[in-house]
Order: sequence, then structure tokens, then C-alpha cells
Amino acid sequence: MLLLYGLTLLLGLVLGSFVNVLIWRLPRKMSLGGRSICPECRAKIFWYDNIPLISYFLLGRKCRSCMKKISWRYPAVEAGVALAFLILVAASTKCFTSTFIDSSPICEWFGSLWVFSYPYYLVITVFFVTVFVIDLKDRIILDQVSFLGFAIVVAFLLLFRPDFYEVILSGFASASFLLLINLFTKGRGMGLGDVKFALFAGTLLGWPEALVWMFLSFLTGAIVGLILVIRGKVGLKSQIAFGPFLVACVYIVFIIGHYLAKLLYKF
Repeated sequence: MLLLYGLTLLLGLVLGSFVNVLIWRLPRKMSLGGRSICPECRAKIFWYDNIPLISYFLLGRKCRSCMKKISWRYPAVEAGVALAFLILVAASTKCFTSTFIDSSPICEWFGSLWVFSYPYYLVITVFFVTVFVIDLKDRIILDQVSFLGFAIVVAFLLLFRPDFYEVILSGFASASFLLLINLFTKGRGMGLGDVKFALFAGTLLGWPEALVWMFLSFLTGAIVGLILVIRGKVGLKSQIAFGPFLVACVYIVFIIGHYLAKLLYKF
């Protein structure tokens, strides 16, 4: 088990480095091919200066060429992807021994995919973190990320899940609900990027976890927004990126959604 967790962390760090490439290049419509470059001086970064986490500290948090400080976001993303992937892998090992996550989306997928569940978890983790950081930084959820994520989930559904019609319907229902909010508020309360991401996330979760996810996202968004207003960080009419709340909550519901659904049902 320790070997599995060690390999999980290592693979997560490597893919975290790739996520940093996505976060930088996708919003700027840059090609994903070619070597990484310093965003300040545009110097090419050699492989030994691009080792996840390690190079950041060996370089003293500065670019070797221009000596400008490297943003803390790069190691944070690498560590975040590795940790998020590790949590999914660790949680999946409890699917048949813990009633806390039993029947949650992660266990439904694990029961269908078995050994293929680990690369699947890694792929969706890459999508989660990419959407989270880009929307937090640039206030946009890119269509290609949401639609590619949706396509991958649908492909796995068709191959491994007999209930794919019901699960896909959950995605369209989630997107339709957010689309109604977008139309009703004329785009001020909900962006179309959120709507497209809901198609991906709702399909990943299935029913009723998709409903729990939306409720939890609005609840956490409202609480954080209220705290920011009280502390004077934003105004009452300020717009706050909703994508990070959608991503954080879909991750939580993916793991313990069945438990949260039963909890909400009691109320």
C-alpha cells in the first residue's frame, strides 16, 4: 500500500507540472508543445530546472536566467494535484470497508473501472485543478477543458457503466439549472463557463449527488462571499469567481456524496 501511495504522489507531482503548463498557456491560446519558458525573461527552462517541487527550492525560488522570483503558485499546483490524487486513491481503497463513502460516486466508478480507476482519477484531478486555478486567476472556465472532461466521462460511461443514460441525464439537468440562472440574471449571477462545467461535473457525479453538489456549491459560495463583504474585501455588487466553489464541492461530493445526500435527506 505504501508503494501505491508513493507512486501516486510521484505521478501526481509530474502531472501537476503539466497542469502548470495548461494554466499558463490555455488562457493565452498558446501551443502546448515545446519547452517551458520563464514568463518574465522568456528563457527556455532546462529539464533539471523543471523537476516538480525540487527545482523550485534548489533555484532559491528564482529563475536561473533573470533571477526574478518564481511564483509560489507553481509548487502549490504541483503539490495540490499530487495531494488531490492521493486522497482519491486512498478513499477508493475504503469503498468496501467504510459506510462513510460506500455508494458515493467514487465507489460507483471504482466498482466499474477497477484498475482503470486510478488513471481515471488522475485525469479528472488534472481537470479539477486546471479549472480551479484558471477561474481563480483569470475569471474564466475554458470551454475546451469542460467539454473534453465531459467527453472523457461519457466515453468511460459507455464502456463501463450500465446506468450511463441516468448519469448523463444528471449532467444535462445540472447544466440546465445553471443555464436558467444565467438567463434569469442575464449573466450577472452565473456565467456560461459555469454552465458548461456543470455538464461535466454533473455527469461525473450522477444522481442525486449532482443535486447535493449544486446545493453545497451555492452554500459555500454564499458563506465565503458574505465573509469577504464583511471584511471589506469585496463590495455587495462585486462578482466573485464561482468556478473554485464548483470544483471544490464536486471533489468533496465525489468522495462522500452519498453520505451528504443522506444527511440532507434527514433535514
